[in-house]
Amino acid sequence: MNHYSKGSIIWLLAGLFFLYEFFIRAFMGSIAEPLQSALLLSPAQFSLIASAYYFAYSPMQIPVGLLMDRYGTRVLLSCGALFCALGILLFSQTHHFASAWLARFLMGIGSSVGFVSLLTVAVNWFPQRFFGFFAGMTQILGMLGPILSGAPLAFWLAATHNDWRAILFDVGLLGLILTVLLALIVRNRPDDKNITAANPTLLSLGQRLKLLLKIKAVYKIALYAFFIYGPIPLLGETWGTPYLQSRGFSLTAATSMIAFLWLGLGFGSPLVGFISDIGARRKLVLSLCSLLGVVAILFFIFLKSHYLFPYMLLLFLVGVAAGGQTLSFAILAESVPAHMKATAMGFNNMAVMLGGIFSQSIAGLILNHFWQGHHELVTMLPLFGYQCCLFLVVAFFASACFMSLFLQETYARPLHT
Repeated sequence: MNHYSKGSIIWLLAGLFFLYEFFIRAFMGSIAEPLQSALLLSPAQFSLIASAYYFAYSPMQIPVGLLMDRYGTRVLLSCGALFCALGILLFSQTHHFASAWLARFLMGIGSSVGFVSLLTVAVNWFPQRFFGFFAGMTQILGMLGPILSGAPLAFWLAATHNDWRAILFDVGLLGLILTVLLALIVRNRPDDKNITAANPTLLSLGQRLKLLLKIKAVYKIALYAFFIYGPIPLLGETWGTPYLQSRGFSLTAATSMIAFLWLGLGFGSPLVGFISDIGARRKLVLSLCSLLGVVAILFFIFLKSHYLFPYMLLLFLVGVAAGGQTLSFAILAESVPAHMKATAMGFNNMAVMLGGIFSQSIAGLILNHFWQGHHELVTMLPLFGYQCCLFLVVAFFASACFMSLFLQETYARPLHT
């Protein structure tokens, strides 16, 4: 077997883990009602459990690159899958808020290595000219995970009479099987050399961060990324499905509509990048993305229809708008010196994930004001309460638009040599 064939198998296994971690990131909205009923959760507590994933995932984005350099993809993928599997197994057996929060935190730790590992496999096993293809395939795999956690999971719940514990236990067992496969099959490089410690003469992570944070453009781009992505976890992972159920749609119909949010993000991210590359304009496209988000979510909030298609279309457009977060990495790479790009990417990805923490947590606090007690399920909250919650999405997109005004246009060229 030549090393390209072996690399393809390793990349597919790493891709399966990436799909798996996206599934466990996004399943909360589908089990919102039975989970809240079983654990007697308030909307704020439900949001905190959902966002616990990001509390772990976000800060891990900066050191994960260094860990990858030191230990390699085999160790990190195996450990990541194990943490995810243990987290979801614990979640399936939880009966209290604290243990559920801890379980989601463990999932976040494990998932934090997925994106970097997948790209590292592509770099180590395939020619550089194929990197764009593998980066695009990464977006597609990331899109499939949340789709599977939507309507297919809703059908699975219906078939098991809402036995979410048994379902998540099975998902956890699949994670343990994936862990074993990753440990046995994945290799770091074609020559299979051991990863050695980083050169001690290189700058430490702290030193690189200190230099990075002296560049004002980094703050501005990170804030844009924070705001443009924040609506996705709020809508796609926690409150989008209950909101649509409050509109009178079934769980299956609601999760099917939410899938179009992820489709929009999956297809919109490369599309936004392509348009920006063709026109050699970053700042303009980033501004247009945020404006599209404001318009699409306003129509979504006030839409009164019994048909699925208008909601699907608007959610797709919201996903396309959030594709601006992918483009933020491009303008950031062009705004910092070459030797700081990797650290800058980790910092920006941390900002993206912090948006998920804040949007979900604040949304839960807003909905808590409309909650009447443990006898009231999240799907029974008043429509006006959900609309107030979704205005937070408007605020996030509007803030991203405001931040885009302060970005320096790079014209798709590096500003530093």
